[in-house]
Amino acid sequence: MQTFEVGLSASSFLNSKIKSDDLVKFFFTKKTVYLNFVSISGNQILKNRDLVQIFLLENEKTFFNNESKLKIIHSENDFFIIEKSSGVNSVIDTNNLQNNVHYLLNEFLQLSETTSLLFAVHRLDKLTSGLMIVAKTLNASKQLIQLFKDKQIEKKYWAIVAGHFDKKEFIISAPLKSTGKNKQALIGFAGRKALTKFKIIKETKNLSLLECQPITGRTHQIRSHLKFVNHPVINDHIYGGKKANFIFLHSFQISFKDWNSKNKMNFYSSFPKKFQNKLNV
Repeated sequence: MQTFEVGLSASSFLNSKIKSDDLVKFFFTKKTVYLNFVSISGNQILKNRDLVQIFLLENEKTFFNNESKLKIIHSENDFFIIEKSSGVNSVIDTNNLQNNVHYLLNEFLQLSETTSLLFAVHRLDKLTSGLMIVAKTLNASKQLIQLFKDKQIEKKYWAIVAGHFDKKEFIISAPLKSTGKNKQALIGFAGRKALTKFKIIKETKNLSLLECQPITGRTHQIRSHLKFVNHPVINDHIYGGKKANFIFLHSFQISFKDWNSKNKMNFYSSFPKKFQNKLNV
C-alpha cells in the first residue's frame, strides 16, 4: 500500500481502506506499518506527501492476493465474514489439519485477544467457494446458530451448469437423504424436506448462470437438486460432472438481522474471475 491522505490518523486511514479493525490492530502490533519508512504506532496524523506502507510476511500476503485461500470481507465485534476459496475445508479435517478456515484464520491473526476463539457456525462444501460467517465468541456462535435454525439467515449462490431451462425462475422441492458415500445426497421420499429457489441470470450458447437460494439447509442441496433436473454444476464429479479441484458454485450473499441492533446486514462477494472466464469461452 503506497498512498497518503491528509488529516487522518494512520490507523483511521488504514481502517478506511482495509475495513477490518482486527487486521489493522494486528499490523500495528506486529510493527509492519511504516510512515515515510519509519515504523509507527498508528496515532500519527498524515500530512501532504506522506507515504504509508505495510510490509507483509509471506504468510500474510495471501490475504491480499486475489488467488488467496482465505479473505476477510468484513469484521464486527462478534463475527467475521470471510470468503474461502475452493479446496479449503470449512471444518477441521483430520487428514489435513492446516487446510481449513479455523486454522487459516488463527494462523493469520496469531490468536490475538479478540480472536482467541473462533467458531464456524455453518458449513460450505470443500469444493465450493464463497462467503461464510465465523463467530468470535461463544455467545455469538449460539446466536448465529439459532438464526440458522430459525431460517433467519439468507444465503445466495451462483452456479454454472450446462444447457438451458424453460423458465427464468423456478423452485425445486425434492426431499434429500444422505448416503454417507462421498456425503452424496439422493432424492427420495424417505429424505428430509428440501426446497431451493433458482433464477436464470445469464445464458451463453451452451451454459446457464443461476442464482440459487436454498430455503432449507440440507447437505449438497443445490448440487443434488440441479442433478435432479439433469443440469449438474459444472465440474461436480459426485453428481455427474468431470472431476476437478473446484466446482462452479460460489456463495455470494449472506444476509441477516444483527441480534443486538436488529438492523439488517447484507454481505456480498464479487463475481469470481473463473466464472467470468468460463462464461466468456
